[in-house]
Amino acid sequence: MLTHEHIGQYKLALVVDKRAVITGYQLAANTDEDSLLVQTILNLGQLPALSSSNSCIAGKPFIFEFTIE
Repeated sequence: MLTHEHIGQYKLALVVDKRAVITGYQLAANTDEDSLLVQTILNLGQLPALSSSNSCIAGKPFIFEFTIE
């Protein structure tokens, strides 16, 4: 559960394959790799399946930005 101690902005780029499996990532300079949010996302291992209209992102970085206030 995210609480007030997790307030902040998190930016990460994920690379997924055609099955939406996370194959790589990179974090912005001010994003803590050990943060609960980042670790939760990376531990998923796979994102929800890509629709046919989104399959073009496979193999390319996709940037996610989260702001917790």
